[in-house]
Amino acid sequence: MRQALGQPFPGKSVLKSIMLADVRLRETPPDTLTVNGSGSEFTFIAPFGDGWWRVFAWDRRGDVTDDTPLELDEVRAITKRALGTDFGMYEARWLSRFHSDERQAPHYRVGRVFLAGDAAHVHSPRAAWA
Repeated sequence: MRQALGQPFPGKSVLKSIMLADVRLRETPPDTLTVNGSGSEFTFIAPFGDGWWRVFAWDRRGDVTDDTPLELDEVRAITKRALGTDFGMYEARWLSRFHSDERQAPHYRVGRVFLAGDAAHVHSPRAAWA
């Protein structure tokens, strides 16, 4: 919609190669949400239901393109460095990489159209741990 209105979307890419994985864990984390950063690594683990856990992992030294293949071993290694353990991480049913932008439309309202959500602005999850 924003493009159809001819609205620019200024901003920048702020994080590259954030990893997402849905995994099983042999050990249950002590907290419902487990988050920590250590050195250049960051990991966030949360229950996803039916015994699956969602993992966000990032290593600022390892910026690669979104289409670079991702293996569970890479997520496991970053998690170990960030949290001191990978909680026995195994069986990934889904692995993905993405990058994060911080962008904002200059106007949320154009005529009778109101931009909302990602059409109006996007931001990095980095703000949660910055």
